[in-house]
Amino acid sequence: MKLVSLFTRVGLLALGMILLSVLSADSVWANSSDEYPTTSGLADSLLNDWALPLLILGILMSMAMIGAAYLVRDERMENLLWEFGTGETQVIEIEEEDDDDNADDAVEEEKADESADEEEADEEEAEEVEVTEEPEQPEELEEADDAQEAESVERQARMDEELEERRNRLESLDEKARKKEEELIRVAEKAKTIDFSTLGFASASDSDDLQRIKGVGPFIAEKLNALGIYTFSQLANMTPEIEEEVNVAIEFFPGRIKRDEWANQARTLLGGEEE
Repeated sequence: MKLVSLFTRVGLLALGMILLSVLSADSVWANSSDEYPTTSGLADSLLNDWALPLLILGILMSMAMIGAAYLVRDERMENLLWEFGTGETQVIEIEEEDDDDNADDAVEEEKADESADEEEADEEEAEEVEVTEEPEQPEELEEADDAQEAESVERQARMDEELEERRNRLESLDEKARKKEEELIRVAEKAKTIDFSTLGFASASDSDDLQRIKGVGPFIAEKLNALGIYTFSQLANMTPEIEEEVNVAIEFFPGRIKRDEWANQARTLLGGEEE
């Protein structure tokens, strides 16, 4: 590489001498012209008269850049050797050791990825097994569910009988009373849409004074009773969804039960009674 650098320097020096001799010749400056040089004329001169010198200059400059790059690399290597106090062979050994360490790291990463994939596969298989296996419910829970379902069926049958009797009595009522009774029957028919498994079941014998709750008047209390809601405990068990269902069933102002917070009022009343 030192020979290339030396050859490049000599070539650049020779080319510079040739260009200087050509430009200093009298024949170049003897003929004067009144015409101003143009861009196209300069381009023609570069491509025709100066093409070979420019080509040689480009080659020499490329060789100079390549030589400079190698010289910089050699200087950096010498600086490293001087700084760490090692020979060139030791540096090569260190580089080989680094390559071996990188290869070992890559192998360990592949093994780790394989083990992670195996663990994920095991977890997926375990989840599939858990899904396929139906959990065994204790007999007590099954019996409680059966009893609750039987109670719900019995209650619905009793309500259907009461509704039928109330419908039969409509003819004997005057217009005002009949209109009120028809509205209560219409509310009672919507009891099927209410989740009484969450509210809990109650009867007239268990009834609380629902009018103690703000927003519940005498007729609203009758509507709640017709729906099957008699106690503070049932109102306290209402979820936001059940509140909306009850609001629709008793044909109350939209969102009134949530705004008046019947469930919170019922819990407060229950807490006062316990005290």
